[in-house]
Amino acid sequence: MTQAALRAHALRRFARDQAGLISRAQLHVIGVDADYVRNQIAAGRWQAWGRRVVALTTGPLSSEQIAWLAVLDGGPDCVLAGLSALERYGLTGFGTDRMETAVPKDGHPARHDLFVRRESRRLDPAAVHPVKRPPTRRLPVAVVDALQSIATPVRGCALLAALVQQRLVRPGLLRELLLETRTLRHRKTYIRVAGDIEGGAHSLTEIDFVRLAREAGVGRPLGQSIRVDRSGRRRYVDAEFRGFFVEVDGALHLKPLVWWEDMFRQNELVLSHKPVLRFPSVGIYLRRDDVIEQLRAAARRWPD
Repeated sequence: MTQAALRAHALRRFARDQAGLISRAQLHVIGVDADYVRNQIAAGRWQAWGRRVVALTTGPLSSEQIAWLAVLDGGPDCVLAGLSALERYGLTGFGTDRMETAVPKDGHPARHDLFVRRESRRLDPAAVHPVKRPPTRRLPVAVVDALQSIATPVRGCALLAALVQQRLVRPGLLRELLLETRTLRHRKTYIRVAGDIEGGAHSLTEIDFVRLAREAGVGRPLGQSIRVDRSGRRRYVDAEFRGFFVEVDGALHLKPLVWWEDMFRQNELVLSHKPVLRFPSVGIYLRRDDVIEQLRAAARRWPD
């Protein structure tokens, strides 16, 4: 096979395996010199994307091509990270403006219109998935990446719930991962939410709510109580005060069947007994002042 044929074969392989993107370093390895690249770009057959990457196609880049551009631009140790990595595992509902990538600590961070590249201390080979292409962080490391880069703890809590709802992470493993991560921002809140998702002894919502009620000056709630609705069914209520009930929705409380059933349950409580306030457990962790103010307002409006 001639040199030109070998080169053409290699280019076809990269076009297939890397969504039509190739780095200039890879071009050099397969024997494509700078003059050839320049001529292909000038003829409108290829496109240059920055100084390091060339597209063997023309036109706008697809999402898959942007992922390859982001990784190739960062060099041989660059990988998809954070929410972009989690999308490769199937996460939905957490799109980003830019593809997220990571490079080792001595790498070169960058911010591009299409991607952002951050330095990371956790980028040894064990942290990279062995077969995913483009190179991608393993899922547990990507979870920590995403939580580090997310702007608000509320969005971070929503991510934790989504990971479990979408069956990407088991609840117990999620909490273990957070316990092992010592330097994570908002770590305490995320551990509590993970415990709430897992349920059982790790859920601190009820204890926290008692403290909030005391701080609000509305007295200690009766705890979980049982009421019989108009049809004779037993209804469990998270907390009962003299003039109103409170329901605390856990981090996974928006599963449709659970949510719909709770709507009817709340309606029965209102029709048969007293008004009902509802709070998300995340709100107890992150919006304490709002919860306290609404408890005080409820105690004033419904004193008994």
